[in-house]
Amino acid sequence: MRILANHNIKNLFIAIVVIMSSFLALSQVAMYFAFGKISFVTLVLFIPATVGVLLALFCYFKKQDIILEEAASKIEALLAGDTEVRIANEEEGELYRLFWSINNMAAVLTSKASKEKQEKIFLKNTISDISHQLKTPITSMILMANLLEDAPEDKQREFIFSMKKELSHMEWLISALLKMAKLDSGTVNFIT
Repeated sequence: MRILANHNIKNLFIAIVVIMSSFLALSQVAMYFAFGKISFVTLVLFIPATVGVLLALFCYFKKQDIILEEAASKIEALLAGDTEVRIANEEEGELYRLFWSINNMAAVLTSKASKEKQEKIFLKNTISDISHQLKTPITSMILMANLLEDAPEDKQREFIFSMKKELSHMEWLISALLKMAKLDSGTVNFIT
């Protein structure tokens, strides 16, 4: 009886039994003083009425327990990564408002996770592109340095000018790469 494990529900059942028993006892005492005898009809009708009230409450709490268990399993599925699962919230009441809020929160978190994933892919592609672009000027400068050793003086100036141009390009690429790394680590944020 998992329902009666809830302390508040257990106390509610106890309170109803105490109230109904007190009512029965008081009505029997009143009948005895009024008519000089107790009423077996009241006693016979009271027992099924009390059992009926307790059974109705038990069924209500059992249904609530089933609904909450289903919601808990769907929340666990959400936490496990199933972004499509939602809790049924078509009915009225506070419980279904809570379910609607949970569904809304799940949708927002799914959207944010998707956006972050896209941003990471963009950042990864941009860093990969910058890395590739760095290889070209480095290769070019190595080639120019080898040619510079054996080149005449007028060609040396031309190679030095080209190397300075490539170094400037590399400096810009490295700066962009560092900014991307800071963005990825969260050190720098865009101002919106």
